[in-house]
Amino acid sequence: MSQPTNQQAGELFDWLAQGDCDEFLSGCAGDLVLAARGVEPATTYVSKSEIADWYLSLESLVGATIHTEAEVVRVEGTKTVILLRHEFERDGVTHSFAMVNICTFREHLLATWTTYPLNLPDYANALGIHRALVPQLV
Repeated sequence: MSQPTNQQAGELFDWLAQGDCDEFLSGCAGDLVLAARGVEPATTYVSKSEIADWYLSLESLVGATIHTEAEVVRVEGTKTVILLRHEFERDGVTHSFAMVNICTFREHLLATWTTYPLNLPDYANALGIHRALVPQLV
């Protein structure tokens, strides 16, 4: 696997953060499938052809314009880790949550991509997801 530099991986996700989905997708392998985790234990799988609509629908979900920034990019061996921070204002309150993105590249194209919330309560609060707490065994 040919890995990108930190700068190249950061630029790829900067395009996504700026809403330039065409440029972002040009850096993705044709068989890319995004595996997205949220507050539920199930994983959502999004094909490359659906990524732009899925990503842009986040603003519809929160009812506000989202500012996204790639804060941390680290290429280590065959894995690339990118932390995306999403921030928006709704009803006069600023919400923020971070998503950890674990990626691999093939021939300098994004080949695998898994995303999940860094802090589940922040994520759920920002998206307005309120669930009954399920007690966990210690």
